[in-house]
Formats: sequence, C-alpha cells, structure tokens
Amino acid sequence: MLPIKGLPSNPQAAEEAEKTLEKALTVLETFWLKDGPFLAGRSQPSIADLNLVSEVMELELLSEELHDRILSPYKKVLQWVEDTKSATAPHFEEIHEVLFKREKKFAN
Repeated sequence: MLPIKGLPSNPQAAEEAEKTLEKALTVLETFWLKDGPFLAGRSQPSIADLNLVSEVMELELLSEELHDRILSPYKKVLQWVEDTKSATAPHFEEIHEVLFKREKKFAN
C-alpha cells in the first residue's frame, strides 16, 4: 500500500507482514474452517464471518499476481469468501462497492 500512496516501500517489513498473514490464513484454513463452510463449522455465516471476510477482502487491493500468490494455497479460505458472498447477496456487493471501486482505481 505504501507505493500506492507515494511512499517508499520497506521490503523487510513487507516480507514480515506477508509471513504473519500466511500464518493467520493457515489458522483460518486449518482450524476455523475445518468443520464446515463458515467459521467454527457453522452452516450459515455469523457476524464473525462477515467481520473477518471484510478484512480478507482488503487483499483484493493487491495486484492480481500478488493476490493469487498469497491466497491460492488456501482453497477453503477462497471458498469461504465465495460462500459468504453468496449467502449475503446482494448486500455483500453493496457494502463492498467502495472497495471494488478503489480496486479498479488502483488497477488503472
């Protein structure tokens, strides 16, 4: 995000942040999503799903290459995002409209 804002990037800080993110995604995948499509094995999304999926959706602001490199190993996480979108449609898209507009702005 720093280069987007015109600030110099810090490769070491970015590497450390990515490692922390990968650890968090691993816990999400192997613990919280191990027993069902939503957090803690639930069959429907809870407020916890909605809160956390909003945080994960911020990764949409990354380049497609970086986004895919980080998230592609986490198949359950990717499916959970899609399941949450589907379960809350059309409201999910409405709420995240600002993020999606920002994503398009950064892509151009």
